[in-house]
Amino acid sequence: MNLSLPKPGLIFVIDYDRRAESRFWQQTADAALKGGCDWLIFRVTETPLDQLQGLAYDLRAMTQQRGALFSVRNDVGFAASVDADSVHYSEDRLKTGLEPYRLRGCSVHSVQSGQIAEASGADYLLAGAMFETSTHPGKSPHGVSLITALRESTRLPVYAIGGLTPQNAGQVMWAGAWGIAVISGIADAASPQHAVEQYKQTLLESRLYETALH
Repeated sequence: MNLSLPKPGLIFVIDYDRRAESRFWQQTADAALKGGCDWLIFRVTETPLDQLQGLAYDLRAMTQQRGALFSVRNDVGFAASVDADSVHYSEDRLKTGLEPYRLRGCSVHSVQSGQIAEASGADYLLAGAMFETSTHPGKSPHGVSLITALRESTRLPVYAIGGLTPQNAGQVMWAGAWGIAVISGIADAASPQHAVEQYKQTLLESRLYETALH
């Protein structure tokens, strides 16, 4: 791993298929980056990626201008074609292994998956869901304890996702998370830039609190 992971870091997950409008995601990503977002993860589950190469190029250019990271979900070839910083793997890809790339991350929902991801060469983990979330309705959250358990059982940086708000994000930071990932809290906000600024303030306060303790 040659790239530096942000700590504390704020990741905006662009969940394209929840609203398949490129212009919307361009505008929202631009606002998020202006607000101080550190990282974009481009998540596409249904639309063929070759139809979204233009959007991916635009998002990549935005992150380069702002000094932020850009990741593509699962597809190494597509990631390389748009010069993405990393490939972010879904948990089910652990069954077949993580293909090599300059930076690799993996979503996990258990300590066992976190340990497998580390053994498979992952550079960071994205753990969730922390709290109930509209992105996965009806699924029980794993809670903040998952962050603590992953930090104790792996050596990897752990980012948290799932139902995070500026009001509760401090809980996962105090549990040892390197940062947080957000979907609806930014995408559905009246002002994505302001939402990001609120999240960043929470991360900054938790970082100052951690520093004061040490």
